[in-house]
Amino acid sequence: MDKKFKYLRYSATILCLIEFITIMILLLFYGFNAFSFQSYFKSEYFGYIALAIILLDIIFIFLCLYLLNSIKQTNILKSVDVIGSDLNIAYEFGKVGFVITDNDSNVIWVSESLSKIRPALLNKNIFDVLPTLNRFINQEENTELEFTFNGVYYSARYLPRSKTYIFKDITDFVSLRKTKEAEALCLGIILIDNYSDIVGTGDTYSNAISLIRGKINDYCAKFHLLLRSYRNDAYLIICTHENLTKLIDDRFSLLDQVRSIQTELSSKPTLSISFAYEFNDPNKLMEMADQGIALATSRGGDQAVVHHYNSEIKYFGGKTQSIESRNKVKVKGTADSIINFITSSSNVIVMGHKNMDMDAFGSCLAVKAICESFSKKCTIAGTKDDCEEKVRIAANSTYIIKELFANYKTLIEEEIQEKTLLIIVDVSNPDLTIYPDIIDKCNKVIVIDHHRRSEKFIEGAILSYNDPSASSASELLAELIKYSTYSRDIKIDKQEATFLYSGILLDTNHFKSLSVGIRTFEACAILKEYGADNIKAENYLKDDYEMFTEINEIVYTRKVYKADTVWYCKAEKPVMNDSTLSKAANQCMDLSGVKSVFVIGKIYNGDVKISARSDGTVNVQKICEKMGGGGHFGMASCRFKDKTVDEVENILISTLNDNLNEALSK
Repeated sequence: MDKKFKYLRYSATILCLIEFITIMILLLFYGFNAFSFQSYFKSEYFGYIALAIILLDIIFIFLCLYLLNSIKQTNILKSVDVIGSDLNIAYEFGKVGFVITDNDSNVIWVSESLSKIRPALLNKNIFDVLPTLNRFINQEENTELEFTFNGVYYSARYLPRSKTYIFKDITDFVSLRKTKEAEALCLGIILIDNYSDIVGTGDTYSNAISLIRGKINDYCAKFHLLLRSYRNDAYLIICTHENLTKLIDDRFSLLDQVRSIQTELSSKPTLSISFAYEFNDPNKLMEMADQGIALATSRGGDQAVVHHYNSEIKYFGGKTQSIESRNKVKVKGTADSIINFITSSSNVIVMGHKNMDMDAFGSCLAVKAICESFSKKCTIAGTKDDCEEKVRIAANSTYIIKELFANYKTLIEEEIQEKTLLIIVDVSNPDLTIYPDIIDKCNKVIVIDHHRRSEKFIEGAILSYNDPSASSASELLAELIKYSTYSRDIKIDKQEATFLYSGILLDTNHFKSLSVGIRTFEACAILKEYGADNIKAENYLKDDYEMFTEINEIVYTRKVYKADTVWYCKAEKPVMNDSTLSKAANQCMDLSGVKSVFVIGKIYNGDVKISARSDGTVNVQKICEKMGGGGHFGMASCRFKDKTVDEVENILISTLNDNLNEALSK
């Protein structure tokens, strides 16, 4: 480029000298009239000559401008001129290029190694061509970004002081990385849900298992998965991440294929599937796959869990209601284990969820009664303000309520010891417990819950009894008391049995929910044996006139999201009791033609809550889980902090738009 500029300077100098010398010679000849010059060269000719010189200069200037522009367009300044030949060879070998901009981010120079990006960038604003680089603004100098252009992958850095962008071609690296990711090892497990109930002893059951195994084999062969049976009811799968991606794109249609098998069984056959990937150690992958299976079965089965190490767990399926388990041997073993842990502890703390309802409170009373039957001190975590209004009223009529509870300070200073046992009931998400902080302070934790397990779960529990096929935590506690080896030693008085009965009534909407099964009525019969007063249990749940009016006002706001499938209601005024929203949802479900409903409202503490109900057409737990909540197939909820009712309404509609088809039961 310097040579070009020198050429232009020399040309301009020579032209000026020629013009100057020519004019001076003419003036001398004319002034001295040498060779009779004036006789044939008239004075007006000087004007013509001046005009010619001006035209010549204009033409020369245009030629110079054209040449300068061509220099700019062709980027004649080579990388060798800027960084030297040795460094240029090194940068070309490393596939590194440079882009220099002016103060307005316009590109003034691009190294020739960026041949695929140079024509598009030169003399243009860099952010117009590569908007991804906007992220460099206000970032530290060492920030690195990746982008693609014309099929080439680049890694970029920005040097603000020199207005220089450094681009490195990483196409080969990205290709290698994608190949490695596609060929990464993935381990999976397929479990036949409720296998013992399906097998039975008859030919029909044997035929059902043969059909299920045939579907599994065909599906794995279609997607080139290595399948090996390692238990009568379970298979191990080995595949690559590329295979797993195809399964995810297929939405694990094997679940639907097995569910559609026609048998004479009282319940549909289903599978639980778990896959784990993104970890080099096969033992760790197997551990993750086992955790995924535990998660899938605790959520009711009929679903696939994909566990990416150190990332969010993904769920697929879950389109059927949890299958009721009648295995009383398992209940007996669990009950005996819990009692052994109780008797070996120094004292017990029992804790429910925030704003305890009748089910959580009744379960806490049952645990307290079990502990006291074995002469172990038991304290309920919380205060009366952590209970729903109906619970406070009912408890005040029977107990000295302040003697039942211990607040956070008392628990920390007086109750928690080295051998303290913490039992958590009616909740398995640590964030939803009354005092999440005390979970880590107790060495031994037991969880008893009936909700479908969410991604957030109390880790490290010595025993987790999570049964989503049960209607309520009260039902689980009634079974544990009845079927324990030590049932004769456990003393449950009439009042405690009545609260447990009331908890079942609440969570089953007076036996109208999908979760009601034979076990539910058996649990009620057990509680009646202990003297439960069903009339008093009903009275605990009755609404006053103001709440009745409030519920009806909410129901009147109903809107149809999708005809014959989804309704939603929005409370115009804040409600003092979040159970009002649940009752409004229940009342909507009593109306003909309503398949599912979501009720939105602001509750007493400023949070906005959604209470959802379904007749089984829609898995409302799946919808609420997408919004950070959880629950059951036909009964779920979620809460939002620092949101308005209108904002939550928009979140609900957006979630339904994205996930309703996946949540529809088939």
